[in-house]
Amino acid sequence: MDWLFFKLSEDEIYGWETYIGDWFFVFALAFLAFELVRYLFLKKMSWKLAGDTVTNYITLGMYIGLSFFLAALYITAYSWASQFALFNIENTWLTVIICIV
Repeated sequence: MDWLFFKLSEDEIYGWETYIGDWFFVFALAFLAFELVRYLFLKKMSWKLAGDTVTNYITLGMYIGLSFFLAALYITAYSWASQFALFNIENTWLTVIICIV
């Protein structure tokens, strides 16, 4: 259980987050392609289904854009407020797990 107390750098934490997020997106696209091919073989593909798919990806694009804007706002506010911190919490696997839970 000592591995729970190994210190992590911020780069390692952000690296894992990026790695997991990128592969999740790849698997989601592969699953979408599988579903579309399946609908083509079952002859259930329609313009409504294609339109819904395009609409969902436009919504995803807007969500990602808004997420980047809010992340920049959060980082700016955090950078300003961090100067008033009473103490710092170390980055360990235990603190990452606690934050996830």
